[in-house]
Amino acid sequence: MENQDLAIQTKNQIQTIATKSKKNLIIILVILGAVIIFTAPLVHIYFPKKPDNVKNFEKGIKEYEESIALDLSELKTRYSKGELSATKYISDRELIEQSFKIQSKKLDIELDAIVDSNRVFGFNTLRTFLIGIGIRLPLILYSFIVLFLVLYSKEKLKTNPYLYKAVTLLYTLSFLISFYLVAWFMIPKSKGKGDFTNEFYYYLIGTISILATFISIFMVKYFDNIISRLKKNISQLITLISDIRINHYFHMAAKAQTKENEAIIKKDVEIVEEKIFSTLEKVADES
Repeated sequence: MENQDLAIQTKNQIQTIATKSKKNLIIILVILGAVIIFTAPLVHIYFPKKPDNVKNFEKGIKEYEESIALDLSELKTRYSKGELSATKYISDRELIEQSFKIQSKKLDIELDAIVDSNRVFGFNTLRTFLIGIGIRLPLILYSFIVLFLVLYSKEKLKTNPYLYKAVTLLYTLSFLISFYLVAWFMIPKSKGKGDFTNEFYYYLIGTISILATFISIFMVKYFDNIISRLKKNISQLITLISDIRINHYFHMAAKAQTKENEAIIKKDVEIVEEKIFSTLEKVADES
């Protein structure tokens, strides 16, 4: 009787440790998710609105435009003072303006090249990318948190089929919406010649969202099942060891005091070995 109580106590301790570990894991995931949710939209403030090379080039363009404006102003002043004829004033003005147009186009092309060299996932700057992804990332993390909470309370939720279906629909739609927003943000809708149509663009985003949703849910459930099976197998092995130690070894040791019990002890050893191998086979099949 005392040995059975010890076995029950050992098993209860194992279950308590497993339950506490699972609770701690859920708490850590929720806290980590909350930290990312609240900080992700604010990370962009530590990055400049424009890279230094873009700002310096734009500064040069502005100085060039100011110098052209100054040249036109001086030209007009000279004309008003009678230093230039009307014909000379018009020809010089047209020359300056024509030169300005040509040079402005060159500068715009160079600026576009500099901006392109600083792009991150197609966005002008890292700050722009972080603003967009920082708003959408928390939605995905929220979906994972909801899924983890549902899996943690799965047995209780299943007692109410309607509630279980409702929360299943909740995290599925949450994933779909989150991945749709991320896909829409990450995949630019090009407008060049030969680009895909609007219908294909939305079908593409929709397909990516659906695939990402089901892959995410499947992977979380898959690893949750692995952890559950691992805990179950460990519990079975510990129960087996405890059972052999408490319910067999002591009895065999007591029987060994008498030589007449040799056949009985041999049979007990066979029973113990059978329990060991059957349990190990069961654990291997479930792994």
